[in-house]
Amino acid sequence: MKRTRMILLGAVCLAAAVLANALYAQDDSAQPRSIGLFDAMNQGLVEAKLSPRSSLESTMVVKNLTKEPLEIDMPAAFAGVPILAQPNPMMFGGGGPGMMGGPGMMGGMNRNGRNGRNAGMMGGPGAPGAPGAPGAPGGGGLGGRGGIGTSGNRGGGSQSVGGGMGGMGGGMGGMGGRGGMGGGWFIAPEKTVREKVRTVCLEHGKSDPRAGSEYAIVPIEECTANKTTQVLCEMLGDGQTDQQAVQAAVWNQESGLTFEELAEKINRPTRNSRPEPWFTAEELAGGTSLLEEAAQVAKEREEAESKQKAEQQKADEENLLSGEQAPADTTIEDLTRQLKTY
Repeated sequence: MKRTRMILLGAVCLAAAVLANALYAQDDSAQPRSIGLFDAMNQGLVEAKLSPRSSLESTMVVKNLTKEPLEIDMPAAFAGVPILAQPNPMMFGGGGPGMMGGPGMMGGMNRNGRNGRNAGMMGGPGAPGAPGAPGAPGGGGLGGRGGIGTSGNRGGGSQSVGGGMGGMGGGMGGMGGRGGMGGGWFIAPEKTVREKVRTVCLEHGKSDPRAGSEYAIVPIEECTANKTTQVLCEMLGDGQTDQQAVQAAVWNQESGLTFEELAEKINRPTRNSRPEPWFTAEELAGGTSLLEEAAQVAKEREEAESKQKAEQQKADEENLLSGEQAPADTTIEDLTRQLKTY
């Protein structure tokens, strides 16, 4: 009798396990939902931030806020902008008066991420901003904009950073198939993933990122409209491209520093180190080469985008003349302009 009960109990357990597996296989929600990082952030599905360890390395932290698994498609490049620890109800809009600027080029770490100071002049104060408008940038501190600084309105404070993930397919057309760790990050429900990422500074003359600070992650396009810089940041995603060479090229593009000026940049000596060039001759030569490569890729992409737009416009015009319905986003002005061409 006891043996019979054990057999029956085993059979029930086996049947339950088979049923559970079948139900799980039929449950589409068990499959991870694939979505881009910034779309997931905008929809409130994830929280993401960047925690710098130095000017060259940060930790990207992404938390799944949902009760379902997510596969986050990482961007090929991204930017990190400092989150300012100040109460400001207009954090993402125009601010009030600008804060006084702090140290400029003298802040931050040295080229190896060790504690040190950049050689340079002290930054001046940021001019006050009118209500609802940004203040003029100073050598440090803020302009009138509170919260997160963006391109075209960068006040003082720490530098924004750019980095690459090798995501969105992990390749870069025209660049020998550069790719990196990017692609999709699987994040279990209500779990957090942390990964180290390589970064470079975008704003020469400001303090380098400090360990313990927090940065918001934004699309690289929100921090710089320079297509060449965007490609340079993508290069970091392969995990192999010389970071210092990329840094030299980025400062050339974003801050207007010539490679001759970069060659004269030195580290301020510390107690345990001597003055040394910020960039070696090899790094500067590499930066020149990478800059040419990135500029060519950016040019090819712009030409491809222009060609695609022209082909789409031609197709829309042909559809219009053949009586087919125009795209939903076509305006009256578009229709009028298209008709005038015939």
